[in-house]
Amino acid sequence: MHITQMNRNVQQGFLYVTGLKFKQLVKSWYAHYSAFYSNMDKRMPEIELPVKYRTYRSFERPAISPDSRYLAYVTRDEGKIRFWLKDLKTNKKRKLFKTGYRSDDKPDESYPLVAWHPGSELLAFGDRS
Repeated sequence: MHITQMNRNVQQGFLYVTGLKFKQLVKSWYAHYSAFYSNMDKRMPEIELPVKYRTYRSFERPAISPDSRYLAYVTRDEGKIRFWLKDLKTNKKRKLFKTGYRSDDKPDESYPLVAWHPGSELLAFGDRS
């Protein structure tokens, strides 16, 4: 952004920094994110998730076990991250892991990661810390 202020031209600033013309940069950016989010529907659960909603808490990374018995998900509350496992048959939930602290900083929303083993016996949880 500093280069764009020096040149007083946004397109020239991006060309100097990235080596791409602005229109080409936008096309490349659009193609990348279109491909990245093209399989979003495949990752979404087919049923409505049975969780209580709070305005200050976000629910992320829902993952239903392959045998449809369990729901694993992450809650984020102003920087605090909690990893939950809910039994969909008994409707009981259990907190498996917590990390983080309350902060006004913007969190890295690419973490944590949640994945089930195809046999439903193992659940993987990855945090960058």
